[in-house]
Amino acid sequence: MMRTPHTNETIRTLLRHRSVRAFSDEPLPAGVEATLREAMRRGPTSSALQTYTFVFVHDRTIRAHIRPWAGDQSWVEECPLLIVACSDQRRIENVTTARSYSYRASDLRILVSSVEDLTIAMHNASLAAQSLGLGTVMIGGVSNGAREIHELLGLPPRVVPLLGLCVGVPAESQRDLEARPRLPAELVFHDDRYALTAEREAELLAEHDRAVVERGYYHGRRIGWDAIHDGPVGEDPVPDEAYGWTEHVARKQSRTWWTRFGPKILHDLEAIGLRLRADDEEPRHEATKSERSTT
Repeated sequence: MMRTPHTNETIRTLLRHRSVRAFSDEPLPAGVEATLREAMRRGPTSSALQTYTFVFVHDRTIRAHIRPWAGDQSWVEECPLLIVACSDQRRIENVTTARSYSYRASDLRILVSSVEDLTIAMHNASLAAQSLGLGTVMIGGVSNGAREIHELLGLPPRVVPLLGLCVGVPAESQRDLEARPRLPAELVFHDDRYALTAEREAELLAEHDRAVVERGYYHGRRIGWDAIHDGPVGEDPVPDEAYGWTEHVARKQSRTWWTRFGPKILHDLEAIGLRLRADDEEPRHEATKSERSTT
């Protein structure tokens, strides 16, 4: 584990973080869920709006139906608990209109702050679970199937599933794993002003690639050559010793899948009730003069 000038059990838990992608059949210890829920509630939230809703999915059948819409990741189904975090603009709109005020908030702006808040809450849950000896993995792919997962969970309009968290006892193969490489600190931290040259950035990225390749991080996890091409393709020209972080990230952003996903997520958000275009920003509920006089 990386050494830091100051340490305590919380910091040691943070620095030991490693996503767990296989879980044992053991149930969660009694009381763990209550602890996670309280840790999530205590996270900071923009303007105290708390524009989130969380669904704790215990039913494996439901998780099995969620799985293909969340990246078809096996651990979504196999973990004992999947927490689905949702952006919830319904609650604050209902509170506003119940008092006969005009709801003028920008759905796009609230969505941004909602994502910030629910991510903090989910990280609190992950950190709390890890501190209790459990394993977790975030599921960003939940947003891929926002509309389908919305229907599976019976969510009301304007409550959008965006992020998942698998929680459970790690399988034997996932215990005591080494923390994975991260980008060099010099690449991501700056003091007062951004001062990284393009040449130094390239050097640091190459350094990170070497660390990733040496540890075999992408062994068996390469994105196929065919995934970034339409139609027949030849043999993958990149050898394993050159398949590092930059190659993986570049392929991830080049997948032909993106041409479908971009329009889909916008369609999903609007189908669930969010108003994200400029011409959708008119107040949904305009208070009348008589209504305002009675509030």
